[in-house]
Amino acid sequence: MPHSDIHVVAVALFNRQNEVLLTQRLPGKHLAGCWEFPGGKIEANESPLTALKRELQEELGIKLSDARPLIKIAHRYPDRQVTLDVWQATAYDGVPHGKEGQALTWVATKNLKQWTLPAANDAIVTALQLSSHYLITPEPEQTSTAQFLLQLEKALTRGNRLLQFRAHTLSPDQYQATAIEVMQLCQRYETQVLLNTSIDQALELNASGVHLNSPRLHELSTRPPTIKWLAASCHTTADIIHACNINVDFIVLSPVKSTLSHPDAKAIGWPTFQSQVKQSTVPVYALGGLTTHDTQQAWQHGAQGIAAIRGLWE
Repeated sequence: MPHSDIHVVAVALFNRQNEVLLTQRLPGKHLAGCWEFPGGKIEANESPLTALKRELQEELGIKLSDARPLIKIAHRYPDRQVTLDVWQATAYDGVPHGKEGQALTWVATKNLKQWTLPAANDAIVTALQLSSHYLITPEPEQTSTAQFLLQLEKALTRGNRLLQFRAHTLSPDQYQATAIEVMQLCQRYETQVLLNTSIDQALELNASGVHLNSPRLHELSTRPPTIKWLAASCHTTADIIHACNINVDFIVLSPVKSTLSHPDAKAIGWPTFQSQVKQSTVPVYALGGLTTHDTQQAWQHGAQGIAAIRGLWE
């Protein structure tokens, strides 16, 4: 029997305490009893945003006035294929209540994995726990360690909460010493740090995350244990598929535009970026010649947000 393909729209709806709303699936429905993000099926001739506004009015009695794309993913269950078009509400009127008798609860994003959600929601949870900006550090050897850390702290005060420490020109000992200082500083700002280094060194340093370059990505056939965050640099569809197969948490896809750091790399442009993102089952950051001014465009083309060195460091 062929699988049914269901196109569903869902929303991440936040309250003033920055908690996200979950609703419980009613008895008799597919995955009854599971908690999920509010939404429903897109009807014929409806745009995702129109469907979302209708569903929230029908289910929760609220009026959605503005939202932006969060993530779009496809997931295959044994009896059906579901395409989830997920948005993040940025403005709505009213107080959500279960108009169909469904239970509601507000949950801090850091606690979402403690709730029983459908498997298709895993990538949504990850997207909500990640920021819209992924800061990649420049090479520290261009300045003193003290000056590097001072510049890093300035970047952290601007709100960067996800960072990749990348320092290919340092010796292993220099890398280790600097990484420890970087992680200590970032801990004060509650910033997640992913180390662009070997899995062994990252585990030795008790890092919360590892960022895999392309060679390290293709050396792995399974996800390393005990790593909280695992990310990968991708440049092709094959890279993306392999990264998803080993269960990375997110991907950085580049170069979207030409960059000073890689002048010979051919920019893929936004249309190709959007096409390749459709192959991913996890959030994807756009990288390559981007600044915070490109964030909205990145969202519109399926990205979690932007990754950058100069665009977020300076």
